[in-house]
Amino acid sequence: MPVAKTREGGANTAGFDRSATVFDYFNLAGDSRIIVSEPDEIEAHATSLLEQLQRSHEEVVSRKQRALPPSELFADWETIKGRLNQGTALVALRCRRSR
Repeated sequence: MPVAKTREGGANTAGFDRSATVFDYFNLAGDSRIIVSEPDEIEAHATSLLEQLQRSHEEVVSRKQRALPPSELFADWETIKGRLNQGTALVALRCRRSR
């Protein structure tokens, strides 16, 4: 389905359902697995990214530009964490040299 354009040239996304996450698409695929390595690192990076998205949104709004808040575009960390906790966690990886 083609995306309609606004007069300003941007995409007109009004009315689009944005509720699906990548995890919903994984579920549709049926036989998919989520493997989580270094869960602490994932949480640190995800939290940092979500904070950056919020700061960027605030900056755009302060310039009187319109933008949807990150909460309407991205899943919150608790939702993501809940889905990752259902995956297979690789807690420690060890490589040994063969002799």
